[in-house]
Amino acid sequence: MQFDFERRRISVLIDNGTNRLLVVKGAPEDIMRLSVSYELDQDASLRPLDDAARASINAQFEALSKDGFRVLGICLAAD
Repeated sequence: MQFDFERRRISVLIDNGTNRLLVVKGAPEDIMRLSVSYELDQDASLRPLDDAARASINAQFEALSKDGFRVLGICLAAD
């Protein structure tokens, strides 16, 4: 497992013989470009990743970066 510097992300496929789960982590802007929905912690329901949601997530990313935090995006996909 290696980080792909061109794609700016790493992908891991987890297969237990019954279910498969793809986990991708990397630069937030690249992860958001791949995503079509997101999940809030409060209710765990999937919501469409529309322009307003993208702007809100990007604002959080920029604020954390400005405060010196290194931010990673994480994406999960299950079959």
